[in-house]
Amino acid sequence: MKKYLLSILGIACLGLASCSDDKEYYEPAMPDNSIALNMMNQSNGKTMLGESDVYINDANNFTSAQCGISDLGSRGSLDANPNLTQVAREIAVTPGNYYQVFITDDIREVAGQRAIPVDCTYYNFLTESWINDKDGNHTGAKVIYTECKPDTDLPAWNEVVASMEVQLYKAVEHIFEKDVKIDDNYQIYSENGNTDALEVRIENNKVTFISKKYSYDDYDVQLYLRSGCVYTRVYFHIFCRS
Repeated sequence: MKKYLLSILGIACLGLASCSDDKEYYEPAMPDNSIALNMMNQSNGKTMLGESDVYINDANNFTSAQCGISDLGSRGSLDANPNLTQVAREIAVTPGNYYQVFITDDIREVAGQRAIPVDCTYYNFLTESWINDKDGNHTGAKVIYTECKPDTDLPAWNEVVASMEVQLYKAVEHIFEKDVKIDDNYQIYSENGNTDALEVRIENNKVTFISKKYSYDDYDVQLYLRSGCVYTRVYFHIFCRS
């Protein structure tokens, strides 16, 4: 009987430890740049989130004319990387949920998926609780927000990735990391405006440059790269030497 009771107590202790671990796991991390804000709704002051135009309307929704808002649910964080799976102009205020805010004009489709530029800023924020008046009516919400930049290994905006020489009828290639996708839309620039001598082929994370005919020109090739929900613009300097 004593052994049986000890077994039950041991299981109970394990259960308590597991619950404690779960609670610690969901404890929100507060970055050093986090800011607490009482966001009063449209009829009670219309507080904006940071430098954005996001506010809470009288229907108790976050709304904006210039931004897209993404609801990450309860498993987000205040330093989460961009998530553009579902972005809306208006979205319900839900205490306990994390959200992201992006300038709509920053979002574009690159290599088949929506993304934001590598050098842009966006907001992560957590809705902690409602703010109520004496009658229990919602007048706003308590939030914590951070201003973030994407965490990525992509090259910087407008970075020259490589300078490469291409011989007549020869090809040179550059392969990016596996998670990088190259957009099909590229631009070739040359001082004399003649771009017929250079061919560009794109396949997943690889770009190939081919000299198709006699040329002694220098070219700048502009490409857009995407990794996850982040994109950048880069250049290659190509020297055709026949």
